[in-house]
Amino acid sequence: MKAQSGNALFLILIAVALFAALSYAVTNSGRGGGGIDREQASLIASQIIQEVGRVQTARMRLNISGGYDQIHFDDSSETSSGNIYEGQTPTRTGNTVGIYAPGNGNLVPSIPDAAFTVVDSGTGVFMQYMAAGRDNDNNGSKDAELGTTASDVILRINDLNRGVCEALNSELRGAPDIPTFLVPTGAGGTFSQVFNVADSTFSSAGTTTVVVMPEPPVCAAFNNSSTIFQFFYPIEIN
Repeated sequence: MKAQSGNALFLILIAVALFAALSYAVTNSGRGGGGIDREQASLIASQIIQEVGRVQTARMRLNISGGYDQIHFDDSSETSSGNIYEGQTPTRTGNTVGIYAPGNGNLVPSIPDAAFTVVDSGTGVFMQYMAAGRDNDNNGSKDAELGTTASDVILRINDLNRGVCEALNSELRGAPDIPTFLVPTGAGGTFSQVFNVADSTFSSAGTTTVVVMPEPPVCAAFNNSSTIFQFFYPIEIN
């Protein structure tokens, strides 16, 4: 009798353990990385892609209607003496205007905080002017220019959640796999116009870094990091 009772208790404990394991598996099967579920990650990825579309449409409209030398990623007003950027520094002046200038009818970028691992002074949506490099085989080295040696215009979003990064790659590349990107030293310069997510302001800065990435559009991990994910979308390849 005691043996039977012991066996029954043992079977009950096994059943409880199996139920707990099954519950954990079911709960986590619906989750993406970064603490948000896959459905939310997919929704945010769609919002980011729509935001990119808004930027491209605004640039196209302004180029057709205004004949500008360069469309800036900020709220600067139209001017005939704006800086024209190629790489780290302005090379000349010309007709410029900001996509989000008053009167252009474009709201500032709108990406939910849940998209990011952190929202601080470094979190932003960047428009970068640089001669970006291409890493064709994802081995961490530059294989070719993204276009030519002239500056490309790349939209970049940093501090993204892994789940959002995977969802972006699934949507744009057909698979959630996250490749790597790197920032080699001595590769030239970059000028960035930035929408700061934390306080909804614009700023700009020049740096000596240039990104080497897999074929964009892509969300990639910095130097094989498990926490640093950034999205790159080519707005204009030169």
